[in-house]
Amino acid sequence: MSTTAVKYILAIFLVIAFRYQGFCQKMIFNHYEVGDGLVQSQVNQISQDSTGTLWITTLGGISRFNGTAFSSLTKKDGLLNNRAFAAIADKKKNIWISTAGGISILRDRHLKNLRVPRFHNEWMWDMVCDSKNRIWGVARGSLFMITDTLITQIITINGRQPQIESIQTDSEGTLWVSIRKEGLYSFKDRWIKEVDFSFLKEDETIRSFFVDPLRKVSMVTGSALYLFDEQGIRAIHSEYFKNITEDLYSVLVDYNGYTWIGSSKGAFRVSERSQEHFTAKNGLTDAPIYGLFMDFEKNLWLGTNGYGLFRFSNDDLKVIDTDFGLVDNVVTALETDSKGKIWIGTAGAVYVLENGKLQRLNHPWPASQVLTIYRDKTSRIWIATSAGLGYFLGGTFKIIDNIPNVLSIAESDVHGILIGARTKLYSYHKGHLQEIPHFSDMPISFCQIDNGKILIGTTNGIQMLSGQSLTKPYESLPFSHSQIVSLVKYQNLMLVGTSDQGIFLWDMKTGKVANCTVVDGLLSDVIYSLKEDKYGVVWAGTGRGVNKIKINTERFKFQVFPASEGGTPAVECNTMALIFNGGEVWFGTTKGIYIYNIKSVTAPVFAPKLQITNTQLINIINGKATLTNVSKDHRHKFNPDENNLNISYQAVYLSDPENVNYQHRLVGLESAYSPPGRNTNVSYSSLSPGEYEFRVIAYSPRGVKSNTATFAFYISQPYYDTLLFRLFIILLMGITFISIREYLAARKRQKVLLRERIKEEEQLKVRQQTSEDFHDDLGNKLARISALSDLLSRMTAGKDEAAKDVIRKIKLNAAELYEGTKHIIWSISPESDNFYEIVLFIRNYATSLLEDTTIDFKVSGVFHELNEIQLPYQYSRHLTMIFKEALNNVLKHSKASSVELAVSQPDNNRIEITLFDNGIGIQEDIKKYSNGLKNMKTRAQRINGDLQIDSIPGKGTTIKLTFSPLGKHEG
Repeated sequence: MSTTAVKYILAIFLVIAFRYQGFCQKMIFNHYEVGDGLVQSQVNQISQDSTGTLWITTLGGISRFNGTAFSSLTKKDGLLNNRAFAAIADKKKNIWISTAGGISILRDRHLKNLRVPRFHNEWMWDMVCDSKNRIWGVARGSLFMITDTLITQIITINGRQPQIESIQTDSEGTLWVSIRKEGLYSFKDRWIKEVDFSFLKEDETIRSFFVDPLRKVSMVTGSALYLFDEQGIRAIHSEYFKNITEDLYSVLVDYNGYTWIGSSKGAFRVSERSQEHFTAKNGLTDAPIYGLFMDFEKNLWLGTNGYGLFRFSNDDLKVIDTDFGLVDNVVTALETDSKGKIWIGTAGAVYVLENGKLQRLNHPWPASQVLTIYRDKTSRIWIATSAGLGYFLGGTFKIIDNIPNVLSIAESDVHGILIGARTKLYSYHKGHLQEIPHFSDMPISFCQIDNGKILIGTTNGIQMLSGQSLTKPYESLPFSHSQIVSLVKYQNLMLVGTSDQGIFLWDMKTGKVANCTVVDGLLSDVIYSLKEDKYGVVWAGTGRGVNKIKINTERFKFQVFPASEGGTPAVECNTMALIFNGGEVWFGTTKGIYIYNIKSVTAPVFAPKLQITNTQLINIINGKATLTNVSKDHRHKFNPDENNLNISYQAVYLSDPENVNYQHRLVGLESAYSPPGRNTNVSYSSLSPGEYEFRVIAYSPRGVKSNTATFAFYISQPYYDTLLFRLFIILLMGITFISIREYLAARKRQKVLLRERIKEEEQLKVRQQTSEDFHDDLGNKLARISALSDLLSRMTAGKDEAAKDVIRKIKLNAAELYEGTKHIIWSISPESDNFYEIVLFIRNYATSLLEDTTIDFKVSGVFHELNEIQLPYQYSRHLTMIFKEALNNVLKHSKASSVELAVSQPDNNRIEITLFDNGIGIQEDIKKYSNGLKNMKTRAQRINGDLQIDSIPGKGTTIKLTFSPLGKHEG
């Protein structure tokens, strides 16, 4: 420390540069106006339907609001008049609307208009729906009951003609009416006077009233608030309201028990002990407020005359900014001292906040930016600016050398006060400042661990300070090269806030690490501050707002929530500008100080209300996609080519609509829900025929699950994919296959027949030629032998008888050979294929064989019609050989006296030839072993015939051959 600056003490004792200023925090009211989609800025009434959608009546039409977007309903859409006064939903999901032109009913997206015939220039300026789904309205001081066909005026109430001031329903749906100068009446099945208005002054009338679930009634006149409960009627804060100049218009009690009053300038919020007036100065507006409404999620909506619509969610968030005395909204440092005062550092000043009063302090560097404020164990308040460092103690300020750009200050059991300046590290102990050598990075955060060791978060990972020794023992960790902005102990673990990778949960003993990023719900991966509250919840100041985080240390899991039930503004927090103050947590941001209530993180009871808003077919025409809306039938049927769908859905969650997440699944295509996301539509293309059900679920920012919205549909099968068509195709393919096979087989058969015909023609030629040659050659030679035998016989006449006998045998054998040769020649001749010729041959053979015997031979069934039957080649040879063998057996063995040959044709495909004899029959052993009989059966098989031999000893034998004239033969 230089001698010129040593122990420079500035005795200022909270020297004030500006006067004390009364302190009032700004509340967060979300504002919606024409630029956001509101149809007109003069709001009359606000209501809500069963889907959670708000209906806002204005002097320019009606707006519907789902939390993210407005849509309008005006005269162009069918309303009788744009001047709309009331809109109320009944229990059948119809919307009843009163305008200057009459009453309209919105049912299934279609408007039906009713006129109020008796009041041409009047209007129904208020309407309610009771527990029995009856619609009640007020026009020109009269009460009406309204149906879609009839408007009935209530002439008397308890025998008197009433002058109605206002109407309401309580939490049970009971109708309440305020009657001028009379009192409040309730009605279910009869009228009951609940409150007598005798307490009112002569010039007072009840402009609005509200009945809470405990049947406490809050009532406002133009200048007073009254409460009716079990204690009777009493004025609330009468002195306060006497002194205000605003007129009171409307009243509502919120879920916290605060009474809100719309007035000619902003709104009042009062309780038994407090009064607040919200105007433009503290976040609301100076415009008159007529409409007050509390939605399902307990948000308060305020409708103004000329300045649009406001939403107030809760007291979770308040703001301190330049409207309340700060010179600059960029709050860079926050700290509390031992007396509970709050120290505030901005870009150009230091303030102390005490008992609601803000004081600005002098310090040696008034033109420099305050970088950090820190309170040590001795209650010194350290002030670090871009120009220097010092501390307040007991009303004096002491400068610690001229160390500029101190970014972080912490206290160590070993080193005293640790001071992190740009690229330098110092310790301040017992009045001595000492630089710690070998440090080159920028120190941003400190955390003391075991044995006085210090973790230092730098722009390039974490270093460890042990004594005077600096090391980098954590080079293998995923955040080893990130900028470490915050190091905080969490139970027996460490939380590490980075400027680019979100938050890490780190077990220093095991090295286990878990990461939390925007994917898990953080508003930003840029972390500026971390701190744990008394409930174990970690508060994180990020580059886009504030998050609350619950951590499961066993499973190393993060559960991320918004900092406020009503949504978290997108605001950039500042480095380590975070303190706890009683039941609140304060964040220094670029837009002032944001103050949140500390509450235990429990699942709220409010879930988003989800519905499928639209289903569209995607049509591709000439390469361009067009969308066609489809109905919302429970189960819609689409044609096969209608298989490209776009499905839109929307959850109404008015508290924080931007942070609602969705998961969807198409049952029939997808086996699981999609990862959480914020898209509100999904497209499916080229869906296959079948049953489908689209399911979508919404989750509030706190993870509360909505209802499941579904859309079931069926894509019919194309005709070519039906069972009937498939069977038809199978049948057609079968027929085609059979036809092709038959065609190919027919062609093959034609080729075979052609080849066989050619072959047969060649065989016929060969047979004819062979027969002729055989006849001419062999026949002539046998005839010559026979002639020579005759000549030789004449030459030896009267001589040697033995020689003559040999000559006779030669002649006989030659004749027999000649006869056999004739048979052979005939069998190979083409004419032998004629069945008639074959039968004649057999007959002639039998006649010749038996002519010199005692056997009588008969033939039957031989007609010229048999001449038309042509048999395949070789049939003649087999047939003649079978029956020659049979006739020879008759002659040799049967001892028969008669033989009959019968021919018949039972049908075109069967011929029967039967040979009967009345001989002695054939013995069984001869039947078995006779080669002749075997040969006969073999020949019958070769022409695919059936040869039956039936023999009865002593009674004769029947041989029956059955064959087909068209059948194949084996040769």
